[in-house]
Amino acid sequence: MNFCGSINSKLLIIDEPPDVEEDKEGVSFVSSKGLLFEKMLNAIKVKVNETFIVKSIPWRPPGNRYPTNEEIKICRPFILNLINLLKPKIIVCLGEVSSYQILELKESIIKIRGKWRTLKSKESNCEFSVLSTFSISHILNRPDLKKYAWEDMKLLRDKIKEV
Repeated sequence: MNFCGSINSKLLIIDEPPDVEEDKEGVSFVSSKGLLFEKMLNAIKVKVNETFIVKSIPWRPPGNRYPTNEEIKICRPFILNLINLLKPKIIVCLGEVSSYQILELKESIIKIRGKWRTLKSKESNCEFSVLSTFSISHILNRPDLKKYAWEDMKLLRDKIKEV
């Protein structure tokens, strides 16, 4: 369940750790989470199989608790190596965990989301455009945030047109 999708994709999506259903199925984005994710991508004319998806942390923390800083840091080199191998044009961080991991930001996702940032890689001497937005689980729990997630999807749609 660590990753799936097209290795030639220009879009890398970094998701939060698996939830209970994903843990059971061994697949990302199942049930209502998967339906909403697919609907969001379809709204900007992107198909799930045209992306590459990876979990920020490949295991579900015990008790479904929030990952520790140590867990986030332990997995960071693996994600950065993957980024250097795939060289995506665009990276979308779904939720705080992946945003903290990639951008090393410690603010709430409400403050982080909706802004393009640059990740600079010393190893590959590349720069990557990174957008943070709400995790799909967060949107399902807080439907009032859908309008902000839609704003983020429009930013992503416009960036995809650029690259």
